[in-house]
Amino acid sequence: MTLATHDVWEQFRDALHRFLQRRVGNDHVAEDLLQEVFLRIHRGLPALKNDQRIGPWVYRIARNAVTDHYRRKRVSAVNLVDHEPAQPNEPEVIDPQLAACLRMMLECLPAEQRDAVVRVDLEGESQGDYAKAQAMSLSGAKSRVQRGRRLLKKNLLDCCTYEMDYRGRPLSSGNHHCDADCGCDLPDSFTGK
Repeated sequence: MTLATHDVWEQFRDALHRFLQRRVGNDHVAEDLLQEVFLRIHRGLPALKNDQRIGPWVYRIARNAVTDHYRRKRVSAVNLVDHEPAQPNEPEVIDPQLAACLRMMLECLPAEQRDAVVRVDLEGESQGDYAKAQAMSLSGAKSRVQRGRRLLKKNLLDCCTYEMDYRGRPLSSGNHHCDADCGCDLPDSFTGK
């Protein structure tokens, strides 16, 4: 059975509006995003091969629209403060919810990449020292750390939405929203398996 855009609209409109409203905190923005989501659904519906997967597919489109919204917002903020100098010794403030999400996602990385990211980025070990400890080349160690960082970033962007400051750092204003519990029950695409 092939679904029509109207059928999808009737089935998902209210739930998607609530979903979007919770993530952006503004009814007007949620309404705009809802229209954008259904435009994307309308364009992509003919290519959907499995009607049984319509729900996850629709919510993936909605999550992507929210992520795009925050990215556009971030770009606008960067343009407004284009050349504002960074404040020296400005304290790093991280949203506790975001930090918890990162810890859980870090645990979901493949063991080698998790170990590399923890030792280099969290414990401050140099990549050269890490390479020696692992009996591997420096380029191999750098590659492992970079793969871990990229996968961690991808998982975070796929799962969570949050506002960024003009330097690309997450704001601690409580505007962090997770689309999942960010646990290790994420799909294999998240864990790189």
